[in-house]
Parts: sequence; C-alpha cells; structure tokens
Amino acid sequence: MAIGFAPRLPLERSLEDGYGLLKNVRSLSQQNLKMLLLTAPGERVMDPNYGVGLRRYLFENDTPDLETKLSQAITRQISIYMPYIEIRELLILTPRDVEDMPDNSMQLRIVYSIFSMGDEAFLDIDITTGNIK
Repeated sequence: MAIGFAPRLPLERSLEDGYGLLKNVRSLSQQNLKMLLLTAPGERVMDPNYGVGLRRYLFENDTPDLETKLSQAITRQISIYMPYIEIRELLILTPRDVEDMPDNSMQLRIVYSIFSMGDEAFLDIDITTGNIK
C-alpha cells in the first residue's frame, strides 16, 4: 500500500491504494484550494468562517465592485487557511470582459506558488458550471 498525503476527491477506488491518494504537495494544494473556493461559508462543520462560496457571486449584479469583493474574499480566505500559498495573479472574467461569454457566467483563474516549492501552478474554474481545469 502506497503512502499519500490525503485521499483524492471525489473518492474513487484504486487497486494500488484502496482509494486514490494525492501523493505530492502540488496536487494536495490544488485540491485544498479548490475546496476552499467552492465551499460556502457555514457549510464546513466546526468552522463556519471557512470558504469563499464562489457560486453565491453568480447571483450578484455584475459591477466592478463584484470583482473587488470576490478578489478580497479569495485573498482573505487563502491568507487564513492556506498561508503557504502566494497568489501571483487573480483574474476574474465576466461577460463584460469577454465578448462571446454567455450572460450570467463567470470564470476565475488563480496563478499561485507554494512557498516551499517555488514553482507556479494555476487553477481555472468556470464558476457557472463548476468545471475545473
């Protein structure tokens, strides 16, 4: 049986490990960041302040203030719950920014580095569908 940092979510059976495991810091950090962004405040048991709750921003008016609020929420949550990550770039795309983007949609790209590793990674999320690249 192999050693891993955490189970890969969603849980899937693995012949090698029993369940799929995250075996490096980069993949663990990406999963943790994804969970932090998608979890709504109040959803996590025993920590009602955890989470950005990206989907709730879909139903707010598309104003420049929305991008500021979302950016501040992401930055604040990462500084509290994932202080080992440094945000290099935070890009929020709405139909105002991209000509062929459907109305009532939003995309997010976070370029970040993990302090102990030094290399950059990124996370792309289509907030409308929840698809992650």
